[in-house]
Amino acid sequence: MLLNASSVQKRAKRIPDITQEAVTALSKGSTGSRGAKMTQRLLQLNLNHCLAAQELLKQTVRELKVDAALLSEPYKKIQSPKYVEDTEGKASIWVCGLEQPQLTDVRSSRGFVRARWGNQWLYSCYLAPSLTISEFASVMEEIALDVRGKPQVIIAGDFNAWAEEWGSSRTNARGQTVLEALATLDLALMNHGNQHTFTRAGTGSVIDLAFVSYPIARSAKWAISNVYTASDHRAITIDLDHTESPRANGLQSEKAYKVDTLDPEAFAGSFAVPNWSDNAEVSAELLMRSITDACDASMAVRRSCKRHHVPVYWWIQQIADVRRRCIRSRRILQRSRGRADFEARRLEYALNRRLLKKSILSSKKEKFLELCDEADRDIWGMAYKVVLKKLKPNTCAVPREEGVLNGIVDALFTGSFTVPSVEDHVEHRLYTEVPEVTVEEVLLAAARIKDSKSPGPDAIPTRALKMAIRLHLQCFTEVFG
Repeated sequence: MLLNASSVQKRAKRIPDITQEAVTALSKGSTGSRGAKMTQRLLQLNLNHCLAAQELLKQTVRELKVDAALLSEPYKKIQSPKYVEDTEGKASIWVCGLEQPQLTDVRSSRGFVRARWGNQWLYSCYLAPSLTISEFASVMEEIALDVRGKPQVIIAGDFNAWAEEWGSSRTNARGQTVLEALATLDLALMNHGNQHTFTRAGTGSVIDLAFVSYPIARSAKWAISNVYTASDHRAITIDLDHTESPRANGLQSEKAYKVDTLDPEAFAGSFAVPNWSDNAEVSAELLMRSITDACDASMAVRRSCKRHHVPVYWWIQQIADVRRRCIRSRRILQRSRGRADFEARRLEYALNRRLLKKSILSSKKEKFLELCDEADRDIWGMAYKVVLKKLKPNTCAVPREEGVLNGIVDALFTGSFTVPSVEDHVEHRLYTEVPEVTVEEVLLAAARIKDSKSPGPDAIPTRALKMAIRLHLQCFTEVFG
């Protein structure tokens, strides 16, 4: 039964080069086994085949800082290598985060599309009302068979089904089919409460559903957003909290220092030499902690810029104001159900919706003409960036025919050569003693690091690292030795 879920490395022969790599590694930080708390946000939305809704989607994912969107009934296909859809173009998955993984293991079928996104399996579904109950059951059975055996599954979409388990007034045949198809799977229903996800003409229902695996449900947060979408369906966000190693995901820490505020006297007074350990990795981590403490005491901390901060190129303040009026008039309309002024409020809301659509189209036309004029002045400006996003990556198929492959090998490798055996390699291997790392080599390696080099996940600036090396040169030499 479905339940709700509320809630420094090996030494080498060239010492100066490897020492520089070691100093650079220290400047990138020693993460050890400590992980960073990461949050990924999913957006679930039915665009209702509306152009305005799809145009607003581009701004919505920026404002809500969305990493991936599970969409139903898109107006048109989004030209992106991180966009996949089902066979009918009614359900799609769009990875809109700048630093998010690609979609792999994609499967498109009738009524749903599935793809692997990092460690999660994403399913975007749209089961149209026109499907017969037998066709509906066939699609649900196909989804259940595909989900079985997969860990960390997220299923979201418009099922057009009613059931009391997710807040409907009654359970119909479609709702019962959904419950029966997913009952044997380790999934939890994320919907809670009875707030409508679809509203039209004063009435509504709960038909946009989300199911996730129990390991995800323990820390995931499901919520209906109040952002205006220009669709009859509400935008739903699903926040996935999990711990990731900063070294594994390659993301920079949110903490950043203002290098211009570095106080050398405060840094020197706060930088204490740690107690050394027999383990080189532990000693390196203790040393980096001391440098971090000195940075905290000698520099001001600032927050790094968030992703999705820049709005879409055609977004202007007028559109933001009109959308704000749309949200306000929609709320007033919802509160006036059953009152005498309901029809007047409905007409006011419809007028604001039409004005928003016209504002978007007008702004896009105006900005397009500006982009054309800008392209004549600066070919690498905004026009270049917009067009670059529309280009598809080169997806040349790899030849698999045996004759073609043999021809390529013969053309590239025309000479004959002999692969040396393992015994020959061992016999001629030269064993040389690696000398100790000297103070001069550490100073030389540090001098080669540019001051403009970006800090690593620990956010320690290069200027502070060089100062620490000069203050306690022998400590760094022992770590590298």
